[in-house]
Order: sequence, then C-alpha cells, then structure tokens
Amino acid sequence: MASGLFPEIIMQHRIHAVIAVALGLMLVIGYWGCHRLIGDPSQNQIPEVFLVNVPLDSSTFNYAPVLHWTGHDPDGVIAQYQYRYRGDTTAAAIAAYAAWLNGDAQALTRYCEDHPDVPWEAPTESTEDTIYLKRNEADTLTQMVFMVRCFDDLGGASQVKGRLFSRTNLAPYAPKIRWARDTELDTELGYRVEYVIPDTLLWGDLTLTYPGINFLWQGTDPDSRSLNIITLRFSYLLVNETTGDTMPYPLLDDSNRVIGFRSGWSDTTTTTQVTFSRENVTLARQYYGAGWDFELDGSYRMMVEVFDDGFTKSDTMAVATFTAVEPLWSDPEEGKQLLMVDWNKTPDAADLRFGARDDQEILDFYLATLPEGFTLAENLRQALYNYPGGIEQPFTYDPDQVQWYADKDICEAGRVPFDLIRHFKWIWVICDNPPRNPCAEPTVIYDRLKVFQEYLNSGGQVMITGRGLFNKVFTLTNAGQIDASGKAGFYLANYHNLSTIEPKIGQNESDADFGGATTTSTILAPMEMDSLIVNSLNFRNNYFWCLPEVDYFGRTASSGGYDYSETIFNYKSCSANASYEAENVDCNVLLSTPSIAYLQPGGGHDRILAVHRVYNVTRAVYGEFMDVDRDPATHAWRIIVSTPAEAGAWTSDDLLEVDYTYIPVAASHDQPVGS
Repeated sequence: MASGLFPEIIMQHRIHAVIAVALGLMLVIGYWGCHRLIGDPSQNQIPEVFLVNVPLDSSTFNYAPVLHWTGHDPDGVIAQYQYRYRGDTTAAAIAAYAAWLNGDAQALTRYCEDHPDVPWEAPTESTEDTIYLKRNEADTLTQMVFMVRCFDDLGGASQVKGRLFSRTNLAPYAPKIRWARDTELDTELGYRVEYVIPDTLLWGDLTLTYPGINFLWQGTDPDSRSLNIITLRFSYLLVNETTGDTMPYPLLDDSNRVIGFRSGWSDTTTTTQVTFSRENVTLARQYYGAGWDFELDGSYRMMVEVFDDGFTKSDTMAVATFTAVEPLWSDPEEGKQLLMVDWNKTPDAADLRFGARDDQEILDFYLATLPEGFTLAENLRQALYNYPGGIEQPFTYDPDQVQWYADKDICEAGRVPFDLIRHFKWIWVICDNPPRNPCAEPTVIYDRLKVFQEYLNSGGQVMITGRGLFNKVFTLTNAGQIDASGKAGFYLANYHNLSTIEPKIGQNESDADFGGATTTSTILAPMEMDSLIVNSLNFRNNYFWCLPEVDYFGRTASSGGYDYSETIFNYKSCSANASYEAENVDCNVLLSTPSIAYLQPGGGHDRILAVHRVYNVTRAVYGEFMDVDRDPATHAWRIIVSTPAEAGAWTSDDLLEVDYTYIPVAASHDQPVGS
C-alpha cells in the first residue's frame, strides 16, 4: 500500500512548485512594471511625409497640376499637412533642393527656417491640391521647388520634402466683352475686344422691366488643350470717365450680407458677367452717409482683365464704352409730368388742299384738350386709389409741367434726346398727319423706338396715338402676325403686347369704317364720333361719313415681354348698325357656264347668310340660289346660282338684281384700337 501512494505524493509536490514559480514571476514582473510607470516617458517619434510619384519630379507643365502626398507616424497618427511654393523659385531654394536630393535630409528644412518670408499655406487634412505654379513675369520658363511637411497628433513636424517643377506659360489671349442686350442693336456686334454701345443708356433701379446695365465676357488661353482646359480668372472695373470716379460694388460676407463697398478693380473671379444699376450708388450712399457721392451721368469705360492659372495677365484688356444718364422724373426740382412728341408731318400746299391741318392748329387743339384730360385722369386716380397699385400723387394740370417737342422729320435720322425725356414720367407721341408713304429708310424709326425701349425699361410710360402708324410710320405693310424678330415688331410685341396688326392703307369707301370706339371699362365712356365733322374732312378729294386709315391690332391673352398694359378701347365699325337686308344689288359675274354662275356680292358686302332672289334683267331670267362660299384663291365671298341653260352663260355686262341677307359687321369691328 505504501509503495502505491508514492507517485501521487510526488505529483502534488510538483504542482505546488509550479504555482510557487508562477507567483514569483508575477511578483517580479509587477515590481519592475510599477518601477517603469514612475520613470521618464519615451520621446515622440517624428512623422514622415511622402510625395506620391505622380506627377514625376522635374516635370514641366503649362497648366496648374494636381499634386498628391501622404504621411506616416510610427507612434501615432498624421493630423495635418502643410505645403509652400509661392516664392520658392530662387537659386537658394533650388540649391537646397539639390542638397536634399543628394542625401542631406535636413537641407529643405533648414532652407525653410532660414527663409520665413515665404509663406506656408494653411494646414490641411487633404492629401492633394491644385498647385498654381507661379511663374516669374520676366521669364518664359521658371523652376520652382514645391515643399511639403506633415504633423502628427502631438504636434511633431516631419522633415521637409520637395519636388522640382517647371512652368511654361503663354499669356491668355485678350478677353472679349459684349453688352448683354447686344441682340437689340440694329446689327448684332457679338463679343469684341473693343465694344461700343451706340445708344445712350438710362440708369435705373433693378426691377422686372429694368435689367440693369449688364456685360458678359469670355477668354481663352493658348496653353489650353481639349483634355486640359485652363481655368481663367477675371477682374473688372467701371469708370465714369467724365468724373474719373469708379463705380462702387458691394462687398459681401459668407452669408451674402453687405459689409461695405469698394471702388477700383474687383477681386479676380471666375464669373463672366456683371450687372450695374443705380442701386450700386444708392446703397453705397446709405452705407457711407451723405458725405459720399457718385455722379451717375457721364461717359463710361468698362474694362476687363484676364489671368491664367499661373497668374499671368493678358497683354490687352477688353473695353466697352457707353454713355448713361440718370432718370430725373421723380426729382422734385428736375422732374416734369408730360412730354408731347409731335410726329405730324408739316403739311405742304397739297396736304392742305386735302384737308390736313397746319402745325399750329394741331398744337392748339391738344393744348386745349390737356386740362380736360388731366381732370379725367384725376377722376380715374381717385376711383382706383384704394386698389393695389393705386397712384398717390394727384393729377393736376400745370402748363409748366408739360412740354411740346417737335420731331417732325420722322423719316430723317434723329431721335428724342435722352437728356430731355429723362425729365418726364410720361411721353405722348402724336401722329395724326403721317407721311404720305412709308419711310424709305425704316431704321430711322427704329432709332426712335430704341430710345423709348430704354425709357420704358427704366420705369417711364409711353403712349402713341395717330393713324397710319403700322403702314406709314412703322413700315409694317402686311396684315397678320407681328414679326417679333424685326425691330419695330420687337418693340410692339414686347412693350405693347401686340400679336397681330391690321394696317388700313386704302382710300376706298369700304375702308372708311371707323365710327368710334367701345370700351368694357366701367369708368371710361365710349369714344363717339361726330359724323358731321367727319363728313366735312377731305381725304384725298373724298368725303366719308366714317374715318379711313384707322388701324386695329390683336393682343395676346397673357402679358408678354415687359408689357403691363391692357386693352381699353375696341374698334366700332360704321357698318355695325347697317341693315342686314340688301335688295336689287347688281352683283358682278365672276364665272359662268350655261348652267351655273358665280356672283360677287355688291356694295362690298361679305358674310352672306342667304340669297332670296336672283334676277338677270338683261336676259329676263331668274337664277336659283344654290350655295355661298369663299373663292379658294382670293378668299372673297361669292354666290353660286343655277341658271337656265337656254339663256346662255351670264357675263359681267349683264345687269342683275339680287336680294340677300348678310352680316354687316366689318372684320375690324370689336378689335383693339387703344391700350
């Protein structure tokens, strides 16, 4: 039994020994560990920065390349990177780079410490950036040392590393500029290095109708390639050359709030457009107070410079020149009420024989009418005062506030001066006695309309009245849809919202159909004509009971362009109250066979409803009414009748008696004539 228990006792002693040894080792390790925790901490190990191998060292660029880098920290993490290159183009920088490349690891670090005047860019967490290799303006080829370093999370800085790059650089081509409303000129000029706006412009506050004075520009760089378009930056300056002052523009903070104003050249920007308005000056006055001022009237020079991504400026700047003046109609001392522009042709002896009125008679008539017109306007103002957009200032006739301007030779070059119209809130153009024929050179009329466009854009109001305006004044001889691409069409479509026109150019009795105007207004009265006075007027040796040469037009259902007008008067045809029945009318035979005849209604009647009797007096036979239609070629109305074959084909020499019912209202009836 004793010998059997011995191995078990030996095993227990071994287990106790192992436990004792393990405990002893733990005590020794614990002792020495505690001793190290209260000793000196280890030093932070320096991080290292690495330049990625793209692009390669000693590369030459004609654009701003994207460089890449990374870092490593053996006992922590990389927190930020920092690089510098602006000004490191000197011989000292290149020598330090050569020493570093030959094994002196601290050569670039020492160079940076010895040249603190060259700035480091702001620290960044990014590992790439576009580097604008700044070239020396005096050289065509510049070597530059790009240097980078990194920092770990304990602020430890790596040694500086670098790359040597070269930049070839051609200056950008001269920029080109244009007025934003270039297409409104007679000839589109397009982008130009030197651009001249031929029209005087009006300064105004930005509104839906006034877009400001806008410029667009563009630039190109000879170093650009299809796969590498160089980003260009621009700087602009607007100078009033009359006074020498530069137009102020607002300085904005990050929240787009105005924090001040600045004159002189703008900061460089990639934007290719700018808008100036009177608000530039108004806001600057509010910001700086009454002691600051800027004269808006004058001759202006708009200049644009372009820079490439190597900060090289083009040798030539773009220049646009123009003249602009400030509207004064709201000025208590300079403003006036109404400018009446006289487009009436001064009558010669022949005109007077045909019933034209002389200049003084026309002037006296309108001046005598104005007091009544202002009274009506004041009654309307009071009736509409409480409606949205009601006018506060009363309409009081004051002869000193009204001026008559004779612009008689409208077929000759000329225009109403901007320096005159800018004083008046309203312009009334009167043309009751137009030239006998359309102007041979219609651009002279367009010049006048362009003045009105700029005036309307700036907040003025224009009314044009008269007869023969479409045909004889605006040289729009064809009825139908307005061509808005034409100069006069553009004005009428965009500023008066006209979509169609109907020039009345004939002298026949059927053309003399204007008998007044109706209105849907609850305030205005219809326009009534005194037929006795009308009948006393001599129109080319003709006398009519109704007025000839009164045009009508069509308007779009919705506002278009800059128009805020509305139709207030519609054409009232003299035939509106004529009898619907016509008896014993001698109709003309248009076409005939022995069995059928096509007849043209007499008396200028159209819109035939029914035919009651057709009798050929010459042949003593009756025709039987079949139908009424429109000639496919001329669209004229015609009556179709069946004729007795034995009487033969009817001719235009036959005397006919035809009774029919027709709609007497002319095509012009109820069409707009005033807005």
